[in-house]
Amino acid sequence: MKKVAIVIAFGKTWGGGGGSERRYVRIAEFISKSYSNFRIYFVLSGKQKPINDFIDDFLSGWPEDQIITAADSNILSHLRSANYDIVQFINVNRRLIFLYYKLGLIKSKIVLALNDYYIASGEASLLAGLAFKNLSKHCDVINCLYPGYSSRLSNQVKRITIKDVLIEESPVSFTDLDLFKPSQKKNNEIVFASRLEKGKNPILFLETISKAREIILARNYKVIMCGNGKLYKKVVRNIRMMNLSKLIELKPQAKMENVFPKSKIFFSIQQMDNYPSQSLIEAISCGNFIIATRVGNTSLMIEDSFGDLVEPTAESMVTSLSGALKRLENRENSEEIIRKARNYALQNFIVSKQGSQVADIWERL
Repeated sequence: MKKVAIVIAFGKTWGGGGGSERRYVRIAEFISKSYSNFRIYFVLSGKQKPINDFIDDFLSGWPEDQIITAADSNILSHLRSANYDIVQFINVNRRLIFLYYKLGLIKSKIVLALNDYYIASGEASLLAGLAFKNLSKHCDVINCLYPGYSSRLSNQVKRITIKDVLIEESPVSFTDLDLFKPSQKKNNEIVFASRLEKGKNPILFLETISKAREIILARNYKVIMCGNGKLYKKVVRNIRMMNLSKLIELKPQAKMENVFPKSKIFFSIQQMDNYPSQSLIEAISCGNFIIATRVGNTSLMIEDSFGDLVEPTAESMVTSLSGALKRLENRENSEEIIRKARNYALQNFIVSKQGSQVADIWERL
């Protein structure tokens, strides 16, 4: 039986965000149930509060002896002493840059699940690029979630190391279709859910809501912003300055399985690519109408029957939102949107596709 460590590093907050982290819990659950030749451990590092929140939210049913918590500085010694066959890193974390540099000291096979558009496209910041360089030169496999980027990623890696690193593209991501499904009664709710960072466009969302205030209030809708991050305080200030406090409810610690089933509209407006956003997948599965920026591979996840691709401007989003609100006023239209979105999720967002690929990678190492 192979011992596998899934390494996840946390910052100051968890806040219900982190699609990559949520995704890999579900992959681990699938593999544990479907395969008998892996013993999977979660190695969690960083601040204790977000680690505890993550365990409570997603790992409460996982065996306690297979959850290891450690300070960043202690991860390497743990990985060396535990003798894992495979160490699976979830994305590239700049805080672990020195750990990545020293990975040659462990004998484990190294796998990276890459869910960072900037790194995949070769447009990472200096520090993120250095972290990726330190990690990728030790990798045996890089599993990239962005379709069409394998050759570009391969060229980057070849400039970093002479090691033969296998680059594999993941199938489209997935969600728990039993947990994320439409509620029998939908509320008049518009949702934004993401880490509050520049690339996710939370300020642009606020500008859109400010411009659309009258049509939102006229149809008796409310707005929910879920998530935490570097821009949280700025979001709070802007809500106050734009006089949106009575219209927008902030939920920094939201559990999305309690939000998406009842909401009607979801904004996914990232700057570079909404693919393969976990929140977007969950919103579609719950029958939400999607308003998403026309960037990257976003069009691979959205159909006209339940969504709208828009330009990254407040004016374009207001126009889309106005049209969506009108469509949803009609009960038959609303039910059709829910049905189309749900059926799309049932056909495309299943864990077995990606879970089987990850298990196959582990088996080959």
